[in-house]
Amino acid sequence: MHVARVEIRNIKGFGDGEDGVDLDLTDGGRINNLAGWTVFAGANGSGKTTLLRAMAVAIDGQTASGIAFERVPDWIHAGCAEGSVRIELERFHVVTDATTPEPFARRAPPLAANARWLREEKIWRNSLDDLPPFITEGPLNLVSFMAAYGPTRRVVGRLDDVTALMQSHAHRSAGLFREDAYLAESVQWLQRLDYQRLSGDADAERLLELTLRLLNDALLPGDFHMLGVSPTGLRVRHRGTELSLQSLSDGYRTTAALVLDLVSQVANQVSRGAPLEQRPDGRVIVPHPGVVFIDEMELHLHPSWQKRIGFWLKEHFPWTQFLVTTHSPFICQAADTLVRLSPPGQGQPVAEIVDEETHRRVVTGGADDAVVSSLFGLEYPHSDQAERARERLAILEVREFDGTLNEEEPQELERLRRAFPETATAAVERALRKVAAVS
Repeated sequence: MHVARVEIRNIKGFGDGEDGVDLDLTDGGRINNLAGWTVFAGANGSGKTTLLRAMAVAIDGQTASGIAFERVPDWIHAGCAEGSVRIELERFHVVTDATTPEPFARRAPPLAANARWLREEKIWRNSLDDLPPFITEGPLNLVSFMAAYGPTRRVVGRLDDVTALMQSHAHRSAGLFREDAYLAESVQWLQRLDYQRLSGDADAERLLELTLRLLNDALLPGDFHMLGVSPTGLRVRHRGTELSLQSLSDGYRTTAALVLDLVSQVANQVSRGAPLEQRPDGRVIVPHPGVVFIDEMELHLHPSWQKRIGFWLKEHFPWTQFLVTTHSPFICQAADTLVRLSPPGQGQPVAEIVDEETHRRVVTGGADDAVVSSLFGLEYPHSDQAERARERLAILEVREFDGTLNEEEPQELERLRRAFPETATAAVERALRKVAAVS
């Protein structure tokens, strides 16, 4: 299953008409393969989190009701009697043909998922809850797997009512809605596999082996190696020292636990075929289609890690559609599709796929190119104070050329020159600013 289209009306900050969402992720049919890295970027308050949550709710149906709708009226746009979300789902299953070495997708007829919120009745309705089991559970099932994660991804949490939630079917979308949801259940899943292995379960032993190979395939930067699990959790080796996952920094913990949780979600949700497979080149992949929502993908990640995490996930989950939000230009570098979100009421679509030039600028350009593009909308990549200093430097250099500096300005000019880096880019910018100052 992949999300092909989403329409949102009167949900939280989104309104109706031009202020609502009408987003075709196939871009009018030009995008045939929706698997990959779709990035939503926009200013704070543009609705990134609401967009992910609305899509997750439309897919997850009643399993999300206890975590997403504690207060139905809060989801409905101010002054409106009801709100709605409609998504079109492209569904298929991956099959292997004897004539081809690689699996391929066999499409099934698309389905629409609808959810409605009614203010007066204080209820919500979801169309997928009424579908017969042969559609949602059959060989061409609607959801091979789905997972959703919010910005507070943690490996530990309170062991009260959340424990029951995380062990239920609603676990797959709980993290997108609740700050107290956590990823520790994935480590417990690995511990159960290890117990089954010790009990002689060959399938569990193979799945445990492939899971560790997946985690050890350059997921974590630096000299880290996943050793396995113990009663205290996941064990890793770093520079010859054995450590627990809990002892690592947030970036290492949350990334390892996120990928581990994705594998456990596949194992729990997919009814046909092994959750993981090893290709002839040795790479371990998840050979199933699915959709994964991740809010604020850059959480806890150094820029060097942000640059490659999208590529890593696409390589190891080749049939998965990742729908992620970010404020980081580095997360965008792996993007197959870039979607710009704009606050409603600004006279432009609140959600639209960027044009080809913007896509090239963000994906293949540098961070400075990306942040001054229409996707991020900054006027310049440096601080306002640095901008004022650059403008002043340009004025003083023109005066130096004209011989019109006063007694104090040569010292100021030298101080400003020392304040800025001596790079080719900086030299070009200074030359352009001098031209602008003269004109």
